[in-house]
Amino acid sequence: MIYVVLGMHKSGTTLIAEVLHHSGISIVDNTDTDLDYDTGNKYERTSTKAINHELLGSDGSFSLKVLEDKLLHANQDLRRRMQQLVANLTAAHPDWGFKDPRTCLTYPVWAEALPPHKLIVVYRSPREVWQHYRTSRLTHRFSVTLNPLTAWCDYNRLITQYLKSTKAPFIVVNYERFMSEQGEFERLQRFVGRPLTDRRKSSMYRSKPQPSVLSNMLWTINRLQMRDKAERLAKELESFRN
Repeated sequence: MIYVVLGMHKSGTTLIAEVLHHSGISIVDNTDTDLDYDTGNKYERTSTKAINHELLGSDGSFSLKVLEDKLLHANQDLRRRMQQLVANLTAAHPDWGFKDPRTCLTYPVWAEALPPHKLIVVYRSPREVWQHYRTSRLTHRFSVTLNPLTAWCDYNRLITQYLKSTKAPFIVVNYERFMSEQGEFERLQRFVGRPLTDRRKSSMYRSKPQPSVLSNMLWTINRLQMRDKAERLAKELESFRN
């Protein structure tokens, strides 16, 4: 079986990919090394990630800037290479998959190249994703023009569109519940249909909302600017869990 992990940046997709990888599902290429969130490959298959960059013309771009020009460069040569890559991976691995947040933008092209597959959607509350980017030094370089909450909405709006139209089996995983409730882990295990290796670590649960006056005030301003769009999308994603 093929598994495609979909989720916004900083939503927990790395942890899900890590769980799958350590449970016998091929998630990275054999040449991928340094599988570590902070210092190396974030459990992203190099070959599929490279194709995503080609599709989006985004190689070297800061993650939140990719949506500014979401042009899919899916010419026939690239589509043939995608089909050949899928065929090679399917021949080499009985169960495989890939994770890259950019697949939220490119999934319709992948869906044409893939045989029957399953979708694992991971979402994290908009406030926690916003909190991560708000405290990131890298993000300050783009703080004038970019709002992480806008990107959260754009990515997850596309995901909800896919879920409404796809014929592929899917599961929607709530990251906060996955980290704190055994039932969410077991839901994923039943969906995959095999015992999963638990790779959760409470120390890796970062960017929880900080109970400070400044943080609450900034969040309220950002939320109101989005006119509660993020909360509505979060409720829609949650409805797909039932």
